[in-house]
Amino acid sequence: MISRTRRVDAGFRAAAAALLLAAACAEGPTTITIPPRTGTISGHVLDTNRNPVPGARITVIPFVPDAVADAEGRFVLSDLTVGVEYRLNVVAPGHTSSFVNVEITPAQTFFSVEFTLLRLVL
Repeated sequence: MISRTRRVDAGFRAAAAALLLAAACAEGPTTITIPPRTGTISGHVLDTNRNPVPGARITVIPFVPDAVADAEGRFVLSDLTVGVEYRLNVVAPGHTSSFVNVEITPAQTFFSVEFTLLRLVL
């Protein structure tokens, strides 16, 4: 049985090949734009004083490997499938958690998000 993903991927490749063949047979120069298939979300995790929160863990639903904020609180999630809405959850020890929903679309494949986490006082 062929999975839905493989059928869609095969259909996309067949359509792209047909467009390229049609362009090659047409008279004069032709430009074909193939929409992007993946996107990227980059971000910054800060506390309420605008200081970076290094080590903050960013989990993504549907599942994408977690990202961890670097020493400057920055992270990047790449190769995200177009047409999918992702929920990014951010957690860091000693801070509140936060989340945001982001949908990667053919019209917008790059997002920059900023999380501000409140430091917990124990």
